[in-house]
Amino acid sequence: MEREDNREFVLEALRANEVLRWFAQPKAGPLWKHERATALSRSLVLIWAVLLFFCGLMSLAQSATIPLLILLLVASGALILRVIWIYYLSRRLTYALTSKRLLVLLEAGRPIEYKSYLLSQISKIDREENNDGSSNIVLSIQPRNAYGNDTTDGLWCIPEVEEFERELFDLCPGLKP
Repeated sequence: MEREDNREFVLEALRANEVLRWFAQPKAGPLWKHERATALSRSLVLIWAVLLFFCGLMSLAQSATIPLLILLLVASGALILRVIWIYYLSRRLTYALTSKRLLVLLEAGRPIEYKSYLLSQISKIDREENNDGSSNIVLSIQPRNAYGNDTTDGLWCIPEVEEFERELFDLCPGLKP
C-alpha cells in the first residue's frame, strides 16, 4: 500500500477522540523470518515431519493406514495455511500510534483492529536491531484488570523506529530508558 493510502486506512480505524501520531508497515522480509521462527510454525513443521516419517515407514511395510494418511493431509493443509497467513501478514499489517492507543491493524477492505493497547498499559519497551536496518520493539503490557500478569508483545521489523520511539516517549514520559 502507498503511504497516503495507508494513512487514510489508519485514519479510518481511529476513534473520534484520537489523534494519529505515527504509523508504519513492517518490512516484509524480516517479518517473514520472524513468523517462520515462532513456536506455532515450528510445531507445525515438526508434526508434519513426524507424520511424513511414519507414513514412509508404513509404506515400506506396505501397511499404510488411512487415518495416518488423513492426518498427514490435514498437517500439510495446516502448514500451507500458515505460509499463506505469514504472507498475508507481511502485506497487510500496519502499526499505528495514536494519542491514546497503540494499534496493530490488518487490512481486509477496511481496518481490522488486530491488537490494541492503551498507552497506560505499556510498562516497558526494549529495542532490538535487525541486520537490514529495521528494528523490533518488545513491549511489556500490563493487564487491563488488576489480577493478571504482565505479558510481552512486540512490533516487528519497524523501518523507522527512531520516529516511533520519539513519539511514544512524548506521549509516555515515564517510559524513557
